[in-house]
Amino acid sequence: MPPRTRRACLLSTVVELLPKQPTTKGPAELFTGDVYFDVIIRGGEPSRVRVNTVRFCPGARTAWHTHALGQTLHVTDGVGLVQARGGEVIVIRPGDVVYTPPGEWHWHGATPDQFMIHTAIWGGPAAGAETEWGEHVSDAEYGYPD
Repeated sequence: MPPRTRRACLLSTVVELLPKQPTTKGPAELFTGDVYFDVIIRGGEPSRVRVNTVRFCPGARTAWHTHALGQTLHVTDGVGLVQARGGEVIVIRPGDVVYTPPGEWHWHGATPDQFMIHTAIWGGPAAGAETEWGEHVSDAEYGYPD
């Protein structure tokens, strides 16, 4: 089979460069400390996939929350903490992938002395809320494990 020409490749491929969304500061009702996120994709039917890059300043963290279809986090920089309700606090580092199943209450954020950046991936359900938010993580709940 002869090699495809550049023109043939361009004519048979559909590529769309999406506009970059502005960086958003996480609202104080949902986060403790300074958290910033960039929406990478908010897919519509049929995928409904959601992907955000989230940057946590030292000591910043989410409130307790749960996702209707679960959530996967991929840590890309810094050192963070994650905890499922009733579980132990786990230290997470670049390259770590954390999965929380549907309906599991959890929180995640940066350690007290380092930034943490992760890519958050979750799905939007066909009906109902994607995320249910609870109370803020108390200082007693937050911190390095012993």
